[in-house]
Order: sequence, then structure tokens, then C-alpha cells
Amino acid sequence: MDIDFHFGTMYVLSRWAGFDEYSAKLLASASQYVDDSNNSISGHRPWEKFTCYGCYYDDIKIWLPFHFLPSLDGNNTIGQITCRKNSTMADYLAKFMLSIEKLMSHDYIGCSEHDYSNILRLGISTHVYVDTWAHSGFCGFISINNKINNFKVIYPAKLEEHFWTYNFDSSELPLAHEQAVYWPDIPYAKWRCAPLHPNSIKNWDEFMEASRAIYKILAWLYKKSPELTPLQEQLLLDSFKNIQSEDRLERNNIWLTKISNDEFGFIDNFPHGETLEYSSYFMYEDDDLYSQFYAALNDHYNWVKENLEAIGINIL
Repeated sequence: MDIDFHFGTMYVLSRWAGFDEYSAKLLASASQYVDDSNNSISGHRPWEKFTCYGCYYDDIKIWLPFHFLPSLDGNNTIGQITCRKNSTMADYLAKFMLSIEKLMSHDYIGCSEHDYSNILRLGISTHVYVDTWAHSGFCGFISINNKINNFKVIYPAKLEEHFWTYNFDSSELPLAHEQAVYWPDIPYAKWRCAPLHPNSIKNWDEFMEASRAIYKILAWLYKKSPELTPLQEQLLLDSFKNIQSEDRLERNNIWLTKISNDEFGFIDNFPHGETLEYSSYFMYEDDDLYSQFYAALNDHYNWVKENLEAIGINIL
């Protein structure tokens, strides 16, 4: 998924779940910053920034723990390290996020004035968790198991011709969803490929499933109803299907405009007349935020590593 979900949608879901403006912004910023952080730790360039097939860097320590969470399911190593929604590891991660409440020193989820570790770890975990829907069936390294055939974008057909495409060399092994480029991450797309989705997949349905699942976790932390209301469901679905742009930043800006126009049923009151925005420099502006974010990234990495090692997989 892209910034329009990791920041825009996550902010909306957090506010609906009971987070105040600042804590929701912290969580959503941490979620998106997983993509934007130092490329040697968790960040990566957008798929379309690569202009040749096979020129992606294959760093398992980035892709596997932060973007293609291993499932732990199956009878062989490849199956166990392939990312899948609703997998054993995804369930472990959901349970971990629910346990964060036990780590809080008081009701404010940031813990204290200068301790943001819980909410940053939660934001990182939400990023990894929701990506299991968009990345389901792919694994986070160069592998023959990532090869797909008969790839086609069904909707929006009018954009297919001028989106970045590449005629894949059948002898090359792809990294993750490289052959599908960034279509798995675009909320309004419908596409198909063999063997994963021979009858097509509607991304908005996957994004709705992910939204419901992460909302249950966020709402539980604030003792709210775990179910989205019919109106909230419709607002999300309309946004996923109708915010259509090739530019992920433009899509996110439309989410932010809708938020500022109170279209999601809550009113933000940021100090000094500020409005909600995402900046990749947000973490740099506060030494505590910066150091605690990277500490939380390291904690998540070790958590994934330990779960893999528990079933005899030593690749991180």
C-alpha cells in the first residue's frame, strides 16, 4: 500500500477509534515513515523509480520484516516466508498490537510527554499488518515463486497504456511483486494474473478488509466498538474507489482535503491554526521521536527474526 493508506486512511481510522489529533498523526506518520526511512533500514524507492527489470536491490532484511511479512504457514520454507493475509504471523502481529495497551503507563497512548515508543511501534506494526493484504502471495526476496503470467490491468483500462510497464525476461527471477509493478498497492485498481488471481482481484475489497481488521485493533485499545458503522464503511469504500490518480502523493492530498472538510465525521483542532499534513522530516524535528522510531524499527525487526527462528528459519 502507499501513503494514501498508510497516512491518510490510518489517520481516519485512528480518529474514529478514539485517538486525538496528535496521537493519530503520530501513528499515521510512523506508519508511512516505514517506507520513507533510511533505505538501509526499512525504506525503499517506489517501484516505478526503477527503469529496468531485475535492477531492484534484494535486501531481505528490508523487504521481509517490513513489507512482506512471512506467513509461517505451509510445509516448506518458501511457503512459510511468503506473505499472506490472515496468516499465522499476521495473527501474531495483531495480538502483539492488542498487547500494547498493557505497556501503557496511563490512558494517553503515547505513554508520557517524551516517550512515544508505544505509539511508534504501533504505527510500524500497522504498516506491516495492512501490507499483508496488498502483498499477499508474494515473498520479499528474488524468487521463482514471485513469477506471474498473463498480468493485465482490467480497471482503469484508460491508464494502462501510460503506466510504467516492462516486458519481462522469462529467465529473470522477480523480487516480490515486481512483475505487477505497483498495481497491488493502488486502491482503485482491478487486475489479474496467474497463478495468484486468475479471475481478477479488486483492490478496494482488499483495502476494505484491511481497514476493518486494523480498526478492530485500534478501537479495542480505546474500548470502542470494534465494528465500523455502515456510514464509515461507505466513506472508506467511496474514497478507495473514487480517489483516482497516478500520483500517490496526490491521492493522499485528496484524503487530507476530505479530512480538513470534515467529510469523515470528526473535526480536528490542531494548535495555531495548523492543518493535517505529512512530512518525511517529521521524525527529524524531535530528537526523541527520531531515536525512538528507529529503536521501534529495530524491535520489530528482532520480533520477526525471533518468530522465524522459532520454526527453524535463519535468514535475517
